[in-house]
Amino acid sequence: MFHPGDLLRMCSMSESFNTAPENIDWCYGLYIDTVEEFHTYDGFTDCSEQYDRILHNGHIMKVDNYWYLERVS
Repeated sequence: MFHPGDLLRMCSMSESFNTAPENIDWCYGLYIDTVEEFHTYDGFTDCSEQYDRILHNGHIMKVDNYWYLERVS
């Protein structure tokens, strides 16, 4: 979906549904890649989750389904 180096704007998923686009306080960052991490929730089952890694304000963020991401064209 995204390519390394893409400029993204992002906000929380709830903000994207409940706020008019012109009133959203957007965050901006550069897309790095998507990583998959394995977690053990019950001690027996491995579950995997994918995170998008974004360079934002000099720090790398791992964002999950809570975030709304949009490529800036």
